[in-house]
Amino acid sequence: MFRGALSEPVSAESVEAFALRFGLLSRRDGGVGAWLVKPRKDAGTYSEITGPAGFHTDSQYHDQPERLFVLACDTPADEGGDNLLISVDDAREIAQTNFGDDGVARMQQSVWRWAVPEVFQSATVPAVSPPSPIFREDGTIRWRIDNLVCETDADQRLAEAFEQALEASSRSEHVRLLPGDVLLCDNWYALHARTDFRDLNRVLYRARLV
Repeated sequence: MFRGALSEPVSAESVEAFALRFGLLSRRDGGVGAWLVKPRKDAGTYSEITGPAGFHTDSQYHDQPERLFVLACDTPADEGGDNLLISVDDAREIAQTNFGDDGVARMQQSVWRWAVPEVFQSATVPAVSPPSPIFREDGTIRWRIDNLVCETDADQRLAEAFEQALEASSRSEHVRLLPGDVLLCDNWYALHARTDFRDLNRVLYRARLV
């Protein structure tokens, strides 16, 4: 966390300049470095709507998600819209406690796939991601429930139970961003989520880094 790192009002340009201290900006989804996170549609990506966001890995539908992301706050919601963070070690422990060795073993198999948002599909980006483990051999995690494409009903039930266990866990870190604050998150070794909010004036910026 970097409290008060950016001057107000926060802009995409200032977020990009800050982010470049930690890596190279990724522009592969949408062609921009830092993009607006503000409610402006009735349905769409987490960046475009109100409401909660489940625990997830950014760009989990890519063969190689970006390593880091930054989330910078210009205007927080009047209530809610806060960040929840949970480490891969805690996520694995939650899975082990709830589903035992067999459940974790299934989550370590390369059978999990995610639908690619239509706006990002192309001749080189198919509609569904390549298969991947959730808990990967390199110690990283790949996860998101709402666009998960399961092979079996049993896998779907396991996935839904895992998401419920994550949401119910006391292991997550609760972070509220205030104007000028920046959150830097390791996208490979942590999951992040968002609490519910309804304030249409909430304004943040996000950028992914490689």
